[in-house]
Formats: sequence, structure tokens, C-alpha cells
Amino acid sequence: MIIRYVNSRGDEVNLNKEPYKLLISDLIDYEWKANEKSERIINFQKEIENRSLNIDIIKNGSTSSRKLMNDLSDIFEYDVINAVPGRLYIDDNYLTCFLSSSEKDNWETDAIIQCEYGLVTDYPFWVTEKMFSFGMQQSSTAGTFLDYPHDYNYDYASEGRNDYVSNDHFGSCDFVMNIFGPAINPEITIAGHIYEVITTLEYSEYLQINSRDGTVVKVSQTGEMTNEYNNRNKTSSVFEKIPPGDSLVSWDGNFGFDITLFVERSEPKWIT
Repeated sequence: MIIRYVNSRGDEVNLNKEPYKLLISDLIDYEWKANEKSERIINFQKEIENRSLNIDIIKNGSTSSRKLMNDLSDIFEYDVINAVPGRLYIDDNYLTCFLSSSEKDNWETDAIIQCEYGLVTDYPFWVTEKMFSFGMQQSSTAGTFLDYPHDYNYDYASEGRNDYVSNDHFGSCDFVMNIFGPAINPEITIAGHIYEVITTLEYSEYLQINSRDGTVVKVSQTGEMTNEYNNRNKTSSVFEKIPPGDSLVSWDGNFGFDITLFVERSEPKWIT
């Protein structure tokens, strides 16, 4: 098991390997709050949660434990100062969070410093990302889609493409969808639901739909962003989550796109 923290500027540290050794904590505990009405439970929700990370910081050769503690604090505090969360990973599962407090013991010596870091998250779900890529049709001209071994007086061409996205989770999943230009008014149907934005994408531009954040943004080759929220199809939500199971994906084949599902659990999925 690899436990690591990656801050919001990409600095990474392994917390389960010397000189940093993560000890037993409440990291994977969880709780749902029950909402009541007329003394009956109507649903559940998550609130801001606080947890703790107990880490032994161990002197490494000529590098003192105090220097190592400084380095670790710099990684954690960068996110706090900038109010942008980092990610705590257990293997491929991550929790967006801040490491916002620290209590120390045995700091008088330089061999091992025992630290308890306070973790806080406003989105207490462990996320695993699952990506699916869908390529554009190689050519829209006749004769390039079906290649028969004999020559006919006419050729066959595709009138669109079909594929599948597989959500093996027990619930519907949020997603990020990236649609790559060139494309005009790209439309994709997933499980019978239409995702469409009325816009034009030039070569090297892409359109990003983020269902969790509720955003639709066009990104240019230089990274310039244009808000396309008001150009979304307003009768068929582009933020509709992807349902469980295998969902048929259909589009005209004139552009490529990818979909990243966010599979969310209250605790990381145990390896059996």
C-alpha cells in the first residue's frame, strides 16, 4: 500500500516510507449525517470532517529529522496558505483535503520526531478516476469505414459511431468530459441522454464539461478559457451523471472525446 500526499502545485511525498512513517489513524473512518423530518430519516449527507495523521519523522543519514519536518510542513502549508486543497492518496484512491494543524512530541532529540497532523476536508469522499477515450472516425468520405475484400460499384460509410462507457459502481458518477476540436455543436448521447453544447471548436481547442463543478469551458491552444455555460443544451442537462452499468455512447464520429468518471466511496475500496 502506497500512501502519498500531492499538494496543489504538484509536490509529492510518500508518507508510508522512511523517512516518513504513517502510523495507525482514523484516516479511513467515515460518518453520514442523517437528516430528519417528523422524526423520520429522509436522507443522509456528509459534512466537513476532521481526521488525523500520525507520522513519525525519522532522521535519514545526514539529514536531520528537523530538516525533514520543515520540508513536510512546507508541502502541507502551501495548500493552506493558497486555500487550494491537495490530494491524499491511498494507492489510486484520493481524498481532497488540507493538512491544517500539527502537534509534536519527542522533538527534543534529532532521531525521531512524532507528529500528529490534523486533516480537514469539505468533500469527504475517496475518489478513483476511470477514463474512457472515444476516437473520431478516420474519414467521413465513402469507402473508409467498411473495407470489403471485393470491389463494389458503391462504398459504405459510417453515419455515426457507437461505443460503451462502463460504470461498475453501485451509483451514478460525476464526470469530466473533454471534447476535442475541430467540432461544430458537438452532441453526444449516453444511455439515451443528450449532452450538447452549441459552440465551434477549432483545431487544438477542446471543450470541458465538469458535472461535479457545474462548468462548461472552452480551452484554446494557448490555454485561454471561454465560459460556454450559457451555450449548453438547456433542455437536456449536460451535467447528468453517468448511470451504473454499461451505457451506449453515440455520436456522429466527426470528433473525438474522453470521459473521466469519478467513482466516489466513503472509504477506499479494500483489495481482496
